[in-house]
Amino acid sequence: MLIALLIPCTSRNRDTWQDIRDTYLYKLSLMTFFLTQDREHKYTVYIGYDADDRIFATAQSQNVINNYSKGFPNVTFQFIRYENIRRGHLTKMWNILYKQAFDDGCNYFYQCGDDIAFKTTGWVNDSIKTMKRNNDIGITGPVNNNTAIMTQVFFSRKHMEIFGWLFPEEIMNWCCDDWYNIVYKPNHFFPLIQHYCSNEGGVPRYDINGDPGFIRNRLTAMTNVSRLRENTTQLANIHKGLIQRYITRVPRLSFIQPPFALSQKLRDVNVTKANFEMVVARYDEDISWTNNYAKFRTVYNKGSTAVDYDFIPLPNKGHLADTILRHIIDNYDKLADVTFFTHGSINYRSDQIILENGKWDEFITTDENALVYIRRTDLPKDDERFYEYPETTGDVYRRLFEREYIPNFEWACGKWISAGRNQLRRCPKAFYQKMLDFVLEDCNDSQLTYRTRGIFIERFIIHAMNSA
Repeated sequence: MLIALLIPCTSRNRDTWQDIRDTYLYKLSLMTFFLTQDREHKYTVYIGYDADDRIFATAQSQNVINNYSKGFPNVTFQFIRYENIRRGHLTKMWNILYKQAFDDGCNYFYQCGDDIAFKTTGWVNDSIKTMKRNNDIGITGPVNNNTAIMTQVFFSRKHMEIFGWLFPEEIMNWCCDDWYNIVYKPNHFFPLIQHYCSNEGGVPRYDINGDPGFIRNRLTAMTNVSRLRENTTQLANIHKGLIQRYITRVPRLSFIQPPFALSQKLRDVNVTKANFEMVVARYDEDISWTNNYAKFRTVYNKGSTAVDYDFIPLPNKGHLADTILRHIIDNYDKLADVTFFTHGSINYRSDQIILENGKWDEFITTDENALVYIRRTDLPKDDERFYEYPETTGDVYRRLFEREYIPNFEWACGKWISAGRNQLRRCPKAFYQKMLDFVLEDCNDSQLTYRTRGIFIERFIIHAMNSA
């Protein structure tokens, strides 16, 4: 199992700390985690920090943390820098860490603060067992010194599939734990009363709800807390219905392994990979659903190499965008009649369900002029950003296309694209290279940065094929 710990950190309002060894993360969370973990698993600790944090942002501090891996080789660390996030917007911070860990293929996730002390051994295995017994839907984990609710929780990938994020960002910090308690109670709420962790960080290091005067006096505090909890309850009750909708949905084929039947369009023995090529961008997904398309398949593999099929290795950057662009660039003069670009998992999100919605066969074609994709037109505004990427949508568009951004074109949701050779060559090879250079620039950037650039390509690549 690959398990993620999601930990935003800050040295704010802790002026006595001189270096990383004084921090809660070093003295409490990591020390006690190492003593209580179940070592048969692999762990990645995702540590989020403000770009200007005087301790966590330094290379020296991060090197001290990374040195832990020498003694605990099953634990690695990934540092995620927060840019332009409002102080104390913890839900956004946790969402960024969760999305990164989800994209990295982690199986389970533990959300906590940097000031947690784990008191009992075996809590990881008991959390996994509890999740598996309940179809991986819900929250579990050790109880803590807040006897009313769980404030740090263990959960699975299905949380993302249900909600699309860890927390709703309308909640800034306080009451975010109320939200998941209300959402999952009573049927999907599994506190492990035999395990205990304590919150030992003292007073908050952020303004409650972003308001310095939130608890300026007793009456104000009572009024504001009551209103915040009421709003959280209303929001949670709205989201609660998403769980039942997920449970009763048509099963998503990313969890069903039998191979898809070969399309009638490809059954003629004279149809070869020169006529139709399926390009699969794999991380660690089971791609056995493509086995009947093996003679047409090219796999770009960003994950484990312990597989029984041929593949082209790629570094894990750029989501599907870099795979699409690399393949087009490397094969520009020898493209198949049609190239179908797909993720390793056929159903990636609820808005991209191709097979159940009867769209699969539309992508299987040998028409050299074909251009098939999930069409959307809800482009971001010129000044909108994705995550905390420093450039706006308009900035990126102008950089790539060297003209003003007018959001009046279609984009390919999920980058599921089946494109004929003639259609792909309407865009010059040099422009594909320009897009790839954008995705991969600054080779030591974080996965979140690469993924965000991939989102821009998702919005622009069809437009490039039509107008570059």
